[in-house]
Amino acid sequence: MEELLPAAIGAQMAMNQQKVALSVIKSTANAQQAIADMVMEGARTAAANASRGTRVNFAV
Repeated sequence: MEELLPAAIGAQMAMNQQKVALSVIKSTANAQQAIADMVMEGARTAAANASRGTRVNFAV
């Protein structure tokens, strides 16, 4: 039983590290999506300029 305890602690630590890493990845993805949404909203609401094209290709 005593030899299983360090292995169980190590496994729990590895799981916690993985949870933190996944949380950081998710936060980064959410931040990137928020920035992309802001850019898209700005492109949709930008006033048309007579000297520039008025079509924006959103299929990226």
